[in-house]
Amino acid sequence: MGFCQGNSGDPIFTETFGIGLQDSSLPVGTTSYVYANGQNPNDGLYTVSSNSDYFDWFDINDHTPNDTNERMLIVNSNFTAGEFYRTTISGLCENTTYEFSSWLLNLSPLGGFCGSGVIPINVKFEIWDNTDTNLLASNRMLGSCCF
Repeated sequence: MGFCQGNSGDPIFTETFGIGLQDSSLPVGTTSYVYANGQNPNDGLYTVSSNSDYFDWFDINDHTPNDTNERMLIVNSNFTAGEFYRTTISGLCENTTYEFSSWLLNLSPLGGFCGSGVIPINVKFEIWDNTDTNLLASNRMLGSCCF
């Protein structure tokens, strides 16, 4: 989305999705996707897991340094757009510049079983005011379908 100049300071919010070997769900209202509930996250489903060992996907651990069994949000896209993650950040100040960042990875390998049917990365980030009626900033991340 862009880079800020200077020192960004300490994070005011970090999402880690917790620690553990058991898959889990997100709180109600956090996503429009359906929890896989112990099954493989097929199209339109998600899970919160410490590994990505599903289908023929890249099997990776969470990218957070020095974490053991740290969970990550795994969303299997759908042909119908959905909201994969929503959260509220409180305590922000007016007339202050904030930096937003995220870490995303497409788990589908080049030439995987989906072939040309793999849905490419197409994520839109939106930042709304506290009334959820005024869009303050947005940007779209588009990418190739595979590594």
